[in-house]
Amino acid sequence: MPYHNMRANLRYYHYRGCKFLSKNILSMEKLEQKIGNSENCEQLMGIEWNIHQYYYEGWKNIDTALDFGKRVRRPPNNPVNCLISFLNQMTYAIVRHELFKTHLDENFSFLHAVTNGRSSLSLDISETFKPILADQLIFRLYRKNIVTENWFNQYEGICLLSETGRRHVVEHFAQRLEERYSERSYREWIYRECLALERHVLGIDEYQSFKRRV
Repeated sequence: MPYHNMRANLRYYHYRGCKFLSKNILSMEKLEQKIGNSENCEQLMGIEWNIHQYYYEGWKNIDTALDFGKRVRRPPNNPVNCLISFLNQMTYAIVRHELFKTHLDENFSFLHAVTNGRSSLSLDISETFKPILADQLIFRLYRKNIVTENWFNQYEGICLLSETGRRHVVEHFAQRLEERYSERSYREWIYRECLALERHVLGIDEYQSFKRRV
């Protein structure tokens, strides 16, 4: 689950003065205690959904421009929801690319159900890196006032990236991938995550997911 990295995102800004985030962090931590008692994937995904609600509610305390209301996906209804959806898909794509370098079957998964045209294992692994790659990038883009209105096409409650916006977001995402954390790029960390899962399946090492330190 992405719980640890979502909480790490909020803690980062909480330690830097966003004190109102303490309520969201505490609510997430209470739900985290229920994870170990989950009896099946449906219960686990339900807990994750609730954690996401508290997580997203905290964004407005990081920057008022991040107050995007309800999470809306298909189609997104405002610029922040649009960026979340697009960058989540970008994260999925890079995870799937790195997963192909291993011997793992992409239809093997532990959270998402197998569906046609989607790599369920890539979806699983993506959950770990969405807070790191997608969400942190969104925070940066807004807090540094990089996002502009011409990045989006909006009409009748639908918001999609314009060609200009797509070009900028892809460029920033590519740069984010190559940023280094503990002497490795995030792209390398994704590959190592896939290898760690492969070693777990083979019974060589116990799997430990990537966790951002705060």
